[in-house]
Amino acid sequence: TKDSRPPVILFSLVALEKFAQTSENKTLILKYLEAQQGKKKTRKIPLEILEGWRYNDDSVKRQVGFCSQWTLDNLFVLPNRQYSHEKVDMDGINVMLNSHDVSEYLKLSPNGLEGLCNYA
Repeated sequence: TKDSRPPVILFSLVALEKFAQTSENKTLILKYLEAQQGKKKTRKIPLEILEGWRYNDDSVKRQVGFCSQWTLDNLFVLPNRQYSHEKVDMDGINVMLNSHDVSEYLKLSPNGLEGLCNYA
């Protein structure tokens, strides 16, 4: 939950990503998230709430927000959710990380200026 300690949430997100490496688990998790989204038409699911931490001053909360956003954009794509890279203002950005030149374990931000690796 949002009241849990940020490091616990971060490690839980990494574990969720690992569980999603098999298609069966990924399908089960996605179905659960879609069901939760359907039940909470006016409220957000937990990953969407945690995505709000993306620009928090606390570095661990910021990592939680980054991982939540990346997970929603790349692993558990929900219906009617706009991809983060479609919402980013790219004016003033002249250089970015190239997704073709990086490790498969590196998560890139929607604007291409940040990367995070949780691989262990």
